[in-house]
Amino acid sequence: LLSCGVWSPSRPAVVVIGKIDGSIDVWDLLDRSHEPSMTVNITSAAITSMRFHAYQQKQFLAVGDDQGTVHVMEVPRNLRRAASNEK
Repeated sequence: LLSCGVWSPSRPAVVVIGKIDGSIDVWDLLDRSHEPSMTVNITSAAITSMRFHAYQQKQFLAVGDDQGTVHVMEVPRNLRRAASNEK
C-alpha cells in the first residue's frame, strides 16, 4: 500500500512514492511508465513523509517513518538533472 509521495523539484518526470512496507518506489516517467525505475528498502516501518532538499550542488531526500526516524539519502545525478526533453 502507498502512504505518501513527492515530485522531484528538479526533474518533472520523477516522482517518489513511499509505502507502508518501508520502501520507496522511484518512478522516472521518461524511462518507464509501467513500473518503477527502482525500489529502495529504507526501513521496516511505514514511510510517512518525504521531502527533497538541495545543498551545495547536491540533492537529498529526507524520508520519515512512523517510528519517528528520518532517513537522509543523496539523490543520484541521473535523478536530479533534468533531461533536455523535460524542460
